[in-house]
Amino acid sequence: MITSKTSRRSFLGSLGSLTAFAWPLSRLAGAIHYPKSIDQKSRNIILILSDDHRYDFMSFLGKPDFLETPHMDRLARDGAHLSQAFVSTSLCSPSRASILTGQYAHKHGVVDNNVDIPPGTLFFPQLLQQA
Repeated sequence: MITSKTSRRSFLGSLGSLTAFAWPLSRLAGAIHYPKSIDQKSRNIILILSDDHRYDFMSFLGKPDFLETPHMDRLARDGAHLSQAFVSTSLCSPSRASILTGQYAHKHGVVDNNVDIPPGTLFFPQLLQQA
């Protein structure tokens, strides 16, 4: 549970294993209703973020020659590689808050690495938990 007293740094700092995955939560909140049935299985979502690493430093991209990233190569081959992705805010906490809220920093209010999470901030995992 996220409270207004939760340190933004401690919460967002623990989310280094996410990938750039976000959508407009304002449209999603309250718009999706998932009926639970005995036959329906819950789905899992795994997000992976490779932090502090250049966009082209993976061996499946062919440069540089000395890099070996077999697990990332497999994810790109068998999963997805987003070649046109970019970060709108290159600081850790604002970028991760954008991933988790689907909003730009000027909307979610996490504008640097030293501010608390603004009260009322909604992260998409909260919506997934409710569903």
